[in-house]
Amino acid sequence: MVVERKLNILRREMFEADPVLITAPHYEKLDKLLNSALFDCLKMMPKPAIHHTHLTATADVKYLV
Repeated sequence: MVVERKLNILRREMFEADPVLITAPHYEKLDKLLNSALFDCLKMMPKPAIHHTHLTATADVKYLV
């Protein structure tokens, strides 16, 4: 519960700072995502979040085509 609350706070702060963070093309926001406190927390978990990212959700459409 404590971890979930902390992650939700970090997530909310990111969305308040940049409302289009999750709807913009991934590569446009990659630096901001990788340098966030939320990503730092996820990297410390036993299986980092990067392993749960799907190619179609992260790759630019032009690259996939």
